[in-house]
Amino acid sequence: MLGGALTATQPALSDVGQTLEQDINMLVVDATRLAATTEQDFDYFIKVNGDLNSRVTYVSAGTGDLNDDAYGFSEFNCAKTDTASFNSMLLPTSEGDKTVSAGLINAKNLVTGSAVLLGTFQIDLTVSASSQGILTASIAVAGTSRTGSVVDTNLKAQAVYWNLPGATAPIPTAISADSLSATITAENIAINSTILGQLNTVKNFYNGHEMLSAWNIKLNAFDAVNTNVLSKHARSLALTSPFTPVFSAGAMVVAGTPFSYSVIIKDHLGADQTIVAAKNVYGVVVQTA
Repeated sequence: MLGGALTATQPALSDVGQTLEQDINMLVVDATRLAATTEQDFDYFIKVNGDLNSRVTYVSAGTGDLNDDAYGFSEFNCAKTDTASFNSMLLPTSEGDKTVSAGLINAKNLVTGSAVLLGTFQIDLTVSASSQGILTASIAVAGTSRTGSVVDTNLKAQAVYWNLPGATAPIPTAISADSLSATITAENIAINSTILGQLNTVKNFYNGHEMLSAWNIKLNAFDAVNTNVLSKHARSLALTSPFTPVFSAGAMVVAGTPFSYSVIIKDHLGADQTIVAAKNVYGVVVQTA
């Protein structure tokens, strides 16, 4: 591992918001590490290909003993936009689908003169995160059907209805048959064009969303001295010639400072819901042939 860092940009996820809190009435900086170790285990990573050997500098101590010689390194950078250098990525994933409360639809009876809550329908946003940092989301209305009713009034023709957005109230006449009750279901709510549009808007905040909009892997430069990690690595390989490459094809170098990656969505009440708990992701450079 060399001093350096993986930095990345996670654009803020939109809050679920409160657009789906409704009544239906009846009527989502790095610091340079000065020290480095020769090994670093990692579970999650962004890997890129690079010619590390081309950045190695060599200074002979002039003693004839290669153990006295020194190796340095010139800075290496690779960004997400350098697609030709990309090797692979493994990011933390969600443990299955996570459900986030995206709203509540309250079914109320207003005929009594004061609002009587007959029941609620939950808006469930289901989200998962892949190892490539892509979210998958779906949204649904859940809840038991609710029936509202009124007492028959002999001198009136009555028609009970649920005033879903855009719904047209029935127009009874003096000779109309009474309709003294009406039932509303989760399906009735979900297919309403206005609410369906709101559901899709919330879903589309997340579905297909890429969690890392940008990233950069940097390996810090350092001077050629015989006490640095690269000089020690060269000695550990027992190099017999200063012209022997320090890094063999496929060798990996890990940037010392990881990026803390997580996926968090605020629900409709403003509470954080963790989709992926924070874990370290390391930048890794793989020596090309």
